[in-house]
Amino acid sequence: MNSSNSSNSSVDFTKKLNDKEMQARGKIALALDGFYDLEELRARVIELYPYIKYFKVGLETFIRFGERAVKVVKDSGGEVFLDLKLHDIPNTVERASRAAAEIGVSLFTIHAAGGVEMMRAARIGARDRSQIVAVTVLTSLNDQILDRDLNIKATVIDQVTHLAKAAVASEAVDGIVLSAQEIPLIKKDMPPKFLYVTPGIRGVTSEAGVDQRRTITAREATHNGSSIMVIGRPINLKKSKEERMKEAYLIVKEIAHAI
Repeated sequence: MNSSNSSNSSVDFTKKLNDKEMQARGKIALALDGFYDLEELRARVIELYPYIKYFKVGLETFIRFGERAVKVVKDSGGEVFLDLKLHDIPNTVERASRAAAEIGVSLFTIHAAGGVEMMRAARIGARDRSQIVAVTVLTSLNDQILDRDLNIKATVIDQVTHLAKAAVASEAVDGIVLSAQEIPLIKKDMPPKFLYVTPGIRGVTSEAGVDQRRTITAREATHNGSSIMVIGRPINLKKSKEERMKEAYLIVKEIAHAI
Protein backbone atom coordinates (compact mmCIF):
# COMPACT_ATOMS: atom_id res chain seq x y z
CA MET A 1 0.00 0.00 0.00
CA ASN A 2 1.27 3.47 -0.83
CA SER A 3 2.14 5.57 2.21
CA SER A 4 0.52 8.87 1.06
CA ASN A 5 -2.33 9.21 3.56
CA SER A 6 -2.98 11.36 6.61
CA SER A 7 -0.64 14.17 5.52
CA ASN A 8 -3.11 14.90 2.69
CA SER A 9 -6.10 15.50 4.97
CA SER A 10 -6.32 19.17 3.94
CA VAL A 11 -6.50 18.52 0.18
CA ASP A 12 -8.56 21.18 -1.62
CA PHE A 13 -10.81 19.14 -3.92
CA THR A 14 -12.13 22.21 -5.73
CA LYS A 15 -8.75 23.21 -7.13
CA LYS A 16 -8.23 23.02 -10.86
CA LEU A 17 -6.19 20.03 -11.95
CA ASN A 18 -2.87 20.86 -13.59
CA ASP A 19 -1.88 19.42 -16.96
CA LYS A 20 -0.30 16.24 -15.59
CA GLU A 21 -3.23 15.67 -13.26
CA MET A 22 -5.59 16.03 -16.22
CA GLN A 23 -3.55 13.36 -18.03
CA ALA A 24 -3.84 11.20 -14.92
CA ARG A 25 -7.61 11.75 -14.76
CA GLY A 26 -7.82 10.30 -18.28
CA LYS A 27 -6.24 7.08 -17.06
CA ILE A 28 -8.90 6.22 -14.46
CA ALA A 29 -12.11 4.24 -14.91
CA LEU A 30 -14.38 4.09 -11.85
CA ALA A 31 -16.28 0.81 -11.53
CA LEU A 32 -19.95 1.62 -10.95
CA ASP A 33 -20.80 -1.52 -8.97
CA GLY A 34 -23.10 -2.07 -6.01
CA PHE A 35 -25.74 0.55 -6.80
CA TYR A 36 -29.45 -0.18 -6.31
CA ASP A 37 -30.78 3.28 -7.10
CA LEU A 38 -30.15 5.08 -10.37
CA GLU A 39 -30.13 8.50 -8.72
CA GLU A 40 -27.45 7.32 -6.29
CA LEU A 41 -25.40 6.17 -9.26
CA ARG A 42 -25.93 9.55 -10.93
CA ALA A 43 -24.77 11.34 -7.80
CA ARG A 44 -21.60 9.25 -7.65
CA VAL A 45 -20.73 10.05 -11.26
CA ILE A 46 -21.30 13.78 -10.75
CA GLU A 47 -19.34 13.69 -7.49
CA LEU A 48 -16.24 12.07 -9.00
CA TYR A 49 -16.33 13.36 -12.57
CA PRO A 50 -13.80 16.15 -11.76
CA TYR A 51 -11.17 13.45 -11.08
CA ILE A 52 -12.26 10.58 -13.34
CA LYS A 53 -12.79 10.42 -17.11
CA TYR A 54 -14.21 6.90 -17.60
CA PHE A 55 -17.02 5.20 -15.71
CA LYS A 56 -17.27 1.44 -16.02
CA VAL A 57 -20.75 0.06 -16.44
CA GLY A 58 -20.35 -3.63 -15.68
CA LEU A 59 -22.53 -6.69 -15.73
CA GLU A 60 -24.38 -6.04 -12.46
CA THR A 61 -25.15 -2.41 -13.23
CA PHE A 62 -26.16 -3.04 -16.84
CA ILE A 63 -28.51 -5.87 -15.85
CA ARG A 64 -30.09 -3.68 -13.16
CA PHE A 65 -30.40 -0.39 -15.07
CA GLY A 66 -29.72 -1.20 -18.72
CA GLU A 67 -29.05 1.64 -21.14
CA ARG A 68 -30.20 4.13 -18.49
CA ALA A 69 -26.85 3.70 -16.69
CA VAL A 70 -25.01 4.54 -19.90
CA LYS A 71 -27.17 7.64 -20.35
CA VAL A 72 -26.48 8.79 -16.78
CA VAL A 73 -22.73 8.70 -17.38
CA LYS A 74 -22.94 10.44 -20.75
CA ASP A 75 -25.35 13.12 -19.49
CA SER A 76 -22.90 13.86 -16.66
CA GLY A 77 -20.03 14.37 -19.11
CA GLY A 78 -18.21 11.08 -18.48
CA GLU A 79 -17.14 8.47 -21.00
CA VAL A 80 -18.63 4.99 -20.77
CA PHE A 81 -16.54 1.84 -20.46
CA LEU A 82 -19.06 -0.98 -20.99
CA ASP A 83 -17.63 -4.07 -19.34
CA LEU A 84 -19.84 -7.01 -20.33
CA LYS A 85 -16.98 -9.27 -21.49
CA LEU A 86 -18.78 -10.54 -24.57
CA HIS A 87 -18.01 -14.22 -25.21
CA ASP A 88 -20.32 -16.07 -27.58
CA ILE A 89 -20.55 -17.30 -31.14
CA PRO A 90 -19.29 -14.72 -33.67
CA ASN A 91 -22.73 -13.78 -35.00
CA THR A 92 -24.06 -13.02 -31.52
CA VAL A 93 -20.98 -11.01 -30.58
CA GLU A 94 -21.19 -9.03 -33.82
CA ARG A 95 -24.78 -8.03 -33.06
CA ALA A 96 -24.05 -7.26 -29.41
CA SER A 97 -21.06 -5.14 -30.44
CA ARG A 98 -23.20 -3.21 -32.87
CA ALA A 99 -25.71 -2.56 -30.09
CA ALA A 100 -22.94 -1.37 -27.73
CA ALA A 101 -21.62 1.03 -30.34
CA GLU A 102 -25.10 2.33 -31.13
CA ILE A 103 -25.73 3.39 -27.51
CA GLY A 104 -22.54 5.45 -27.61
CA VAL A 105 -20.04 3.71 -25.34
CA SER A 106 -16.43 4.78 -25.72
CA LEU A 107 -15.03 1.27 -25.27
CA PHE A 108 -16.24 -2.19 -24.35
CA THR A 109 -14.83 -5.60 -23.49
CA ILE A 110 -14.88 -8.96 -25.21
CA HIS A 111 -13.09 -12.18 -24.21
CA ALA A 112 -9.95 -12.99 -26.21
CA ALA A 113 -10.70 -16.65 -25.37
CA GLY A 114 -13.61 -16.42 -27.81
CA GLY A 115 -11.07 -16.71 -30.62
CA VAL A 116 -9.86 -14.66 -33.55
CA GLU A 117 -13.05 -15.07 -35.59
CA MET A 118 -15.17 -13.84 -32.71
CA MET A 119 -12.90 -10.82 -32.14
CA ARG A 120 -13.16 -9.93 -35.82
CA ALA A 121 -16.93 -10.23 -35.63
CA ALA A 122 -16.92 -7.73 -32.75
CA ARG A 123 -15.04 -5.23 -34.91
CA ILE A 124 -17.48 -5.70 -37.78
CA GLY A 125 -20.32 -4.94 -35.39
CA ALA A 126 -18.73 -1.94 -33.72
CA ARG A 127 -17.01 -0.63 -36.85
CA ASP A 128 -15.06 2.46 -35.72
CA ARG A 129 -17.69 3.79 -33.35
CA SER A 130 -16.26 2.25 -30.16
CA GLN A 131 -12.90 0.94 -29.06
CA ILE A 132 -12.69 -2.74 -28.16
CA VAL A 133 -10.44 -4.34 -25.55
CA ALA A 134 -10.02 -8.10 -25.21
CA VAL A 135 -9.86 -9.70 -21.77
CA THR A 136 -6.91 -12.07 -21.33
CA VAL A 137 -6.86 -13.61 -17.82
CA LEU A 138 -9.10 -12.18 -15.10
CA THR A 139 -7.18 -10.62 -12.20
CA SER A 140 -9.11 -12.88 -9.81
CA LEU A 141 -7.24 -15.90 -11.24
CA ASN A 142 -3.77 -17.27 -10.51
CA ASP A 143 -1.68 -20.26 -11.65
CA GLN A 144 -3.34 -22.64 -9.19
CA ILE A 145 -6.89 -21.73 -10.24
CA LEU A 146 -6.04 -22.01 -13.94
CA ASP A 147 -4.72 -25.52 -13.31
CA ARG A 148 -7.26 -26.77 -10.76
CA ASP A 149 -10.51 -25.23 -12.03
CA LEU A 150 -9.92 -24.62 -15.73
CA ASN A 151 -7.48 -27.44 -16.59
CA ILE A 152 -5.15 -24.87 -18.16
CA LYS A 153 -1.60 -26.04 -17.55
CA ALA A 154 -0.01 -22.78 -18.63
CA THR A 155 1.04 -20.16 -16.08
CA VAL A 156 -0.93 -16.92 -15.93
CA ILE A 157 1.76 -15.01 -17.83
CA ASP A 158 1.94 -17.72 -20.51
CA GLN A 159 -1.84 -17.62 -20.94
CA VAL A 160 -1.91 -13.81 -20.97
CA THR A 161 0.82 -13.81 -23.61
CA HIS A 162 -0.97 -16.40 -25.74
CA LEU A 163 -4.29 -14.55 -25.68
CA ALA A 164 -2.66 -11.15 -26.18
CA LYS A 165 -0.95 -12.44 -29.31
CA ALA A 166 -4.27 -13.83 -30.56
CA ALA A 167 -5.84 -10.40 -29.98
CA VAL A 168 -3.09 -8.76 -32.02
CA ALA A 169 -3.41 -11.39 -34.76
CA SER A 170 -7.12 -10.63 -35.08
CA GLU A 171 -6.31 -7.04 -36.12
CA ALA A 172 -9.72 -6.27 -34.63
CA VAL A 173 -9.14 -4.89 -31.12
CA ASP A 174 -7.60 -1.73 -29.75
CA GLY A 175 -6.05 -3.32 -26.69
CA ILE A 176 -6.27 -5.92 -23.97
CA VAL A 177 -7.30 -6.29 -20.34
CA LEU A 178 -4.68 -7.74 -17.98
CA SER A 179 -2.92 -7.07 -14.70
CA ALA A 180 -0.48 -4.17 -14.94
CA GLN A 181 2.10 -6.55 -13.45
CA GLU A 182 2.22 -8.33 -16.80
CA ILE A 183 2.57 -5.37 -19.19
CA PRO A 184 6.41 -5.23 -19.12
CA LEU A 185 6.57 -8.95 -19.91
CA ILE A 186 4.54 -8.72 -23.12
CA LYS A 187 4.75 -5.12 -24.32
CA LYS A 188 7.64 -5.72 -26.70
CA ASP A 189 5.42 -8.04 -28.75
CA MET A 190 2.44 -5.67 -28.87
CA PRO A 191 1.63 -2.84 -31.32
CA PRO A 192 2.97 0.59 -30.29
CA LYS A 193 -0.43 2.23 -29.63
CA PHE A 194 -2.11 -0.76 -27.96
CA LEU A 195 -4.34 -0.02 -24.96
CA TYR A 196 -3.63 -1.76 -21.65
CA VAL A 197 -6.68 -1.75 -19.39
CA THR A 198 -5.74 -2.88 -15.90
CA PRO A 199 -8.08 -3.92 -13.08
CA GLY A 200 -6.74 -4.84 -9.65
CA ILE A 201 -5.46 -1.35 -8.80
CA ARG A 202 -4.90 -0.61 -5.14
CA GLY A 203 -5.94 2.72 -3.67
CA VAL A 204 -3.63 5.15 -1.91
CA THR A 205 -5.24 4.62 1.51
CA SER A 206 -7.04 1.34 0.78
CA GLU A 207 -6.52 -2.03 -0.87
CA ALA A 208 -8.17 -3.56 -3.92
CA GLY A 209 -10.98 -6.07 -3.43
CA VAL A 210 -10.10 -9.25 -1.56
CA ASP A 211 -11.01 -11.36 -4.61
CA GLN A 212 -8.30 -9.65 -6.69
CA ARG A 213 -5.15 -11.77 -6.72
CA ARG A 214 -2.85 -9.87 -9.09
CA THR A 215 -2.90 -6.31 -7.74
CA ILE A 216 -0.63 -3.30 -8.10
CA THR A 217 -0.49 0.38 -7.13
CA ALA A 218 -1.52 3.13 -9.53
CA ARG A 219 2.04 4.46 -9.51
CA GLU A 220 3.49 1.07 -10.47
CA ALA A 221 0.80 0.56 -13.10
CA THR A 222 1.67 3.91 -14.67
CA HIS A 223 5.36 3.05 -14.78
CA ASN A 224 4.49 -0.30 -16.37
CA GLY A 225 2.49 1.39 -19.14
CA SER A 226 -1.16 1.08 -18.10
CA SER A 227 -3.49 3.08 -20.34
CA ILE A 228 -6.65 2.89 -18.21
CA MET A 229 -6.80 1.72 -14.60
CA VAL A 230 -10.06 0.24 -13.35
CA ILE A 231 -10.65 1.24 -9.74
CA GLY A 232 -13.80 0.51 -7.76
CA ARG A 233 -13.86 -0.51 -4.14
CA PRO A 234 -10.83 1.57 -3.00
CA ILE A 235 -12.96 4.65 -3.81
CA ASN A 236 -16.56 3.42 -3.58
CA LEU A 237 -16.25 1.83 -0.15
CA LYS A 238 -15.26 5.11 1.47
CA LYS A 239 -18.12 6.15 3.75
CA SER A 240 -18.46 9.82 2.89
CA LYS A 241 -18.42 12.00 -0.20
CA GLU A 242 -15.37 13.83 1.12
CA GLU A 243 -13.46 10.58 1.69
CA ARG A 244 -14.30 9.32 -1.81
CA MET A 245 -13.24 12.60 -3.40
CA LYS A 246 -10.04 12.61 -1.37
CA GLU A 247 -9.14 9.06 -2.43
CA ALA A 248 -9.87 9.83 -6.09
CA TYR A 249 -7.73 12.96 -5.98
CA LEU A 250 -4.87 11.18 -4.22
CA ILE A 251 -4.92 8.51 -6.93
CA VAL A 252 -4.85 11.26 -9.58
CA LYS A 253 -1.82 12.80 -7.85
CA GLU A 254 -0.08 9.43 -7.58
CA ILE A 255 -0.51 8.77 -11.31
CA ALA A 256 0.52 12.34 -12.22
CA HIS A 257 3.77 11.96 -10.29
CA ALA A 258 4.54 8.81 -12.26
CA ILE A 259 3.77 10.20 -15.73
